[in-house]
Amino acid sequence: MKLVLIILRFPFLIIHIIVGLFTLLFFPKYKSKLTKTHFSIVVFWMKILALIFGLKIKINGIKKDVCSAFISNHASYLDIIVLNSLLPVCFIAKSEIENWPIVGYLTSRSGNLFIKRGSKESSDEMISSIKKHLANGYKILFRSFNVKLKYTFGQLDFNPIKKKAVLENDDLLDDDDDH
Repeated sequence: MKLVLIILRFPFLIIHIIVGLFTLLFFPKYKSKLTKTHFSIVVFWMKILALIFGLKIKINGIKKDVCSAFISNHASYLDIIVLNSLLPVCFIAKSEIENWPIVGYLTSRSGNLFIKRGSKESSDEMISSIKKHLANGYKILFRSFNVKLKYTFGQLDFNPIKKKAVLENDDLLDDDDDH
């Protein structure tokens, strides 16, 4: 039965990817020119992709997307689809993904950032890119493979790149307790 579902869903997946590639032709060339409409299109596209894959998304609690930075565990590539179908966010991905056929184009044109892991120069560039994204009002999602969280005495401790770009940038922090 599962094989039949996969076979039936495959043509829809191919059509959906073609529609996504075509849609991205109308996205701005530069990430700084993306608007809320572009991110809404990405969220909608990911919702349809989750539907094609047969993913059942269950939200426990209240979804709040008023934050600028989100942290998530990374279990599989499906979590990207799930998270991006719920939140209009930019992911930080390893630089190799940018060169993948089709997927690289889809991810790079939709506002995601890429980092060459282990490179000091890439880390410095990432700090600048994160600051620009946040200043433009974009939301960033860090996943565990690039956040390196440790939980000590009730505080989350970012790795230096994310801490410098997000937590120490006073003008980007929201001190309002209403959230």
